[in-house]
Amino acid sequence: MRPGSVVVGVNGSPEAVAATKWAAAEATRIGTSLTIVSSYSTASYNATAMDGGLAIADDESLKQGAIEITERALAAIADFPLEVETEIRLGDPATVLVEMSEQANLLVIASHGGGGLTDRLLGAVSATVPARAHCPVVLVPTHESGKPFVPVERIVVGVDGSDVASSALIRAVDEAIAWNASLTVVSAVPIATGGGAM
Repeated sequence: MRPGSVVVGVNGSPEAVAATKWAAAEATRIGTSLTIVSSYSTASYNATAMDGGLAIADDESLKQGAIEITERALAAIADFPLEVETEIRLGDPATVLVEMSEQANLLVIASHGGGGLTDRLLGAVSATVPARAHCPVVLVPTHESGKPFVPVERIVVGVDGSDVASSALIRAVDEAIAWNASLTVVSAVPIATGGGAM
């Protein structure tokens, strides 16, 4: 992975392919490379019907499945004029993406929405990675109707006075300028109830 690239995590789902297309468009727009990453982990399970009592999934077949996933994502963005790398990593998807975020310019993942096991996996990654990543994270939702996601017309950023929120605000301003989009800055406070309110 080249430092400063846009990184997109893929898992073979249609949502991940859509996120890859969004990531490719963004990498092209900002003039950087794209890294497509797929991870796999060797699963072990209790095999009561087997003599050893423990079965290990075939590492090579899992790795080959991850390679095929990245190849499908690569094919989906073949028309984009940018430098693309693919990486296959051993490990939990959320952990792998957080590690890669240390050198990335931007991390892109699909939000959940596919249903079933894929939905649970995407949901776990999309809930975990943004809170732990070292760079900005984009969750690309499933586009079902209405305007396309790009060009971006409106950006909303939440601030609370923290250093992290200040960084988010700076990035939001930069993005609003780049997209010629409107920017809304939101700060919210909890409303207390009872005798200690306000």
